[in-house]
Amino acid sequence: MTQLTYEEILGSLIGFDTVSAHSNKALIDFVQNYLAGFDISCNIAPNDKGTKADLIATIGPMVEGGIVLSGHTDVVPVEGQDWHSDPFEMLKKDNKLYGRGACDMKGFIAVVLSLVPEFTTRDLKVPLHLVFSYDEEVGCLGAPALIARMCKDVPPPQAAIIGEPTSMKLVNRPYTEMLTGDDLPLSGLQRSIEQTLTYFDKIPQSRLFKYGNLKYSASEISTSMRLFLSLLEKSKNDKDLIIELQKSFLIFESVANKDEQVMLTGYYEPLFKGSLQKSSRYKVPVYGLPRDHHILHLETFRKSLKYRTIIYRIKNGKLIPYHSRKEIMEQNILSEKAKTLAWMQDPVDLFILQVQGSGILVLPSGRRVKLSYAGSNGLPYSSIGKLLVEKNKLLLEEVSMETIREYLNTHPEELKQILYHNKSYVFFNLSETNENPRGSLNVPLTPHRSIALDVTVFPKGSLGYLISDIPDFDEQLEYKGQKPFARFIVSQDTGGAIKGPGRVDLFWGNGPLAEKSAGTMRSFGKLYFIIAKKEVLSKIIPSSPAD
Repeated sequence: MTQLTYEEILGSLIGFDTVSAHSNKALIDFVQNYLAGFDISCNIAPNDKGTKADLIATIGPMVEGGIVLSGHTDVVPVEGQDWHSDPFEMLKKDNKLYGRGACDMKGFIAVVLSLVPEFTTRDLKVPLHLVFSYDEEVGCLGAPALIARMCKDVPPPQAAIIGEPTSMKLVNRPYTEMLTGDDLPLSGLQRSIEQTLTYFDKIPQSRLFKYGNLKYSASEISTSMRLFLSLLEKSKNDKDLIIELQKSFLIFESVANKDEQVMLTGYYEPLFKGSLQKSSRYKVPVYGLPRDHHILHLETFRKSLKYRTIIYRIKNGKLIPYHSRKEIMEQNILSEKAKTLAWMQDPVDLFILQVQGSGILVLPSGRRVKLSYAGSNGLPYSSIGKLLVEKNKLLLEEVSMETIREYLNTHPEELKQILYHNKSYVFFNLSETNENPRGSLNVPLTPHRSIALDVTVFPKGSLGYLISDIPDFDEQLEYKGQKPFARFIVSQDTGGAIKGPGRVDLFWGNGPLAEKSAGTMRSFGKLYFIIAKKEVLSKIIPSSPAD
């Protein structure tokens, strides 16, 4: 086969519209035909619907100790974006190549394919495995089946190179250009950091977390946070604090997109009326974790799959996905598999509780109990707000939890099908505690300071700084518009809808204002991460090397 250049391959790959909602089979066929020209066979597996497929190809001997070169073939949507050229036609301008997926991550796949001719001429002692997946952008839906197939068909490799663009870059600008101070009392920040320190003190101190190209141990991160707390106490004002930070700390900036901005939404702890006994008024069950609910931690098999899990049940000796929302609601299949913790008034209340991940139940006696997150069915989260916009039921700018509830209440005939769109289903724990809900670090969240991030992208428990706009309400909770804010935050949580480097969810607490604010919050801003310099830490922790 005629060897293609990197640019020629990338141009071909970009030409395939592989937005996650569409098929990637044409791209997979292109790759298969290209590799066949070098006598390389491909192992291709379609998804259940036959609309998408992944690919595994091996160059070299089928022995252990190989290298995996992996990339995803799907790309994010282009709708509503200000493209100045066809996103699915590569454009070369000023010695740069433009097109949807040029960076994330068809560029890496093109690099790998362009080197195939060289790979085939080498006397490889261990193999190179080319592994291309689908549906990464919508929650790595294609990865579990692909990994299972690799475990069966590919000798255990020694390493994997995933050409995913980095989500952080080190900032060298003066900190005063980025950090402008904090718009909230610092007591909440101190409390949030102290709660996070309890997490780091409980985990292995050698556990590593990545900041850009640097790796920090749990011990180094906790020391960095304590150093930050001491600066808070010593600094007389915001300006002094920022000056001291520049001396001793590094700042990394999220590079989620070309504008280096993140999309900010909000979540809260809702209040609902409910009962611990079923009645004609309270008849929607809230379930605890079912007995046939199992979790497989993929890190057990591959360290590179840290934080990746598969949730399953066993049927006829086989591992299969757990029941979907539709199956649970229509077939009443959990009544004998899970404990019914409480009862709510209607399925919309339960749905909102599940989206938020926790809530407070006000019983008929006035007593309050807490429902906290215990687990999910592992199926992907799908936004019903986005669905209503796509079906022209709501305008994008008017979507909020309030307007969604109003639409569902006034269109009961559509209720089930709209709710079924989100296959994800959440299970809970019931307790009497009055503390704030706990996030993924298992520490109480702090309103206005705690954020949820994708922990597969950003380090858990990281100290950060967030600049954006938030909704503004008057005393009657009437919306006044947006107002700017800038504050230090701590990453203490994650969420089913918070995927990739471009998403941040801010915790608002509970009460009417929190509900209004979280329900209407949707803005773009800047996200920074703050960590002490290695040379500073080495003076505090003797075993901490400066690099």
